[in-house]
Amino acid sequence: MLLTSACLCTAGTAGAAEWSAAPVLGWAVDHDSNRLLATDDQASQGALIQLDVLLKRATGTSSLSLQPHLGWQQYTNNAAQNTSNQSLQAAGTWRDDRSAFAAEASVARDNAFNNELADTGIVTGSTRRRSKFGALSWTHQQSEHNQLDVQFSYSDVDYKSEREYRLFGYRYPSISITDSIDWSPRTTIQLTAYGSRLISQGYSSDSDSMGARVGLNRALTSRITAFFSAGLSRQTVGSGSDSGYIGRFELTRTDVLGQWRLHAERSISASGYGVLVTRDDAGLSFDRRLTQRWSSTFALRSLRNNDIAANVSGERRRYERAEAGLGWQAGRTWRVNATASLTRARQTENSPLAEGWRAIVSLIWAPQPRLVSR
Repeated sequence: MLLTSACLCTAGTAGAAEWSAAPVLGWAVDHDSNRLLATDDQASQGALIQLDVLLKRATGTSSLSLQPHLGWQQYTNNAAQNTSNQSLQAAGTWRDDRSAFAAEASVARDNAFNNELADTGIVTGSTRRRSKFGALSWTHQQSEHNQLDVQFSYSDVDYKSEREYRLFGYRYPSISITDSIDWSPRTTIQLTAYGSRLISQGYSSDSDSMGARVGLNRALTSRITAFFSAGLSRQTVGSGSDSGYIGRFELTRTDVLGQWRLHAERSISASGYGVLVTRDDAGLSFDRRLTQRWSSTFALRSLRNNDIAANVSGERRRYERAEAGLGWQAGRTWRVNATASLTRARQTENSPLAEGWRAIVSLIWAPQPRLVSR
């Protein structure tokens, strides 16, 4: 996926470099009836400002990009939740006739409002998270109908001053090898083997995970594609071990007016508690262009995390979210979005259900990228 996305950015002709800069500035205000998803809900209002700049250099065989991000969030009910977020992403791709190599690295400082709901369910707002990420991938076209992909990634996540929530942080290296075979013009078979290790700051023993899966990707029609994969995984935590199935189903329809996607997945993921979790994730998303200037979005998502083996956090987190939005392209560079969402979360299997709704209006300025060729 990393290679595919990055290679699409490659432009220009061999021997000529194209430079571009694309800033995006966004303002937003919102109202949330239960921002912390607590049982004693308390409404609040917020204001957000975000600035992104995408810098790119592309030739016929390579591309480089650098994307800094700055964000500020202010809330009415608790000054401790006010925060600024920063991140920096860098990526590069290099390719020849039969192979492609890609590298990606990022560093980020943000808070639990932006990342922890799907991971641990904790939404304190004052939780600071620092993360580093790096990835390398290599793709080789072995023959006309056979492609080999090798990917390696490393995550380093740390939390500040939140030991009462048992957010310990972790180091998480992983590697995967995928062999893709074009069975027919419309069908591709994928064979994947993977392995990873979770090095926790809160537990004395590390967690290892390894597994294999078989995938089938098929174009049902010119607009509808389906993907299905299934496999087995085995996790070792200290002296204990556990095994189970993993898999993914995805159905996508794309046309000139938009896209809808249905998916369901079971995977093994790292958690901020410093343990591996089995993650069940299912959802439906819908994006549609209504007119030349108006567009709509709709999404449903349900997610549940379960601990693995004996090294447990003692929590079973799950949440559901429904979201709908409208967008208006006010001009070549200006866009207005309005979104409403309802979120329900349960911290443990027997804990009370917390829910809250949110309405947000945002204004986005995104001028055309400035191009310089030489």
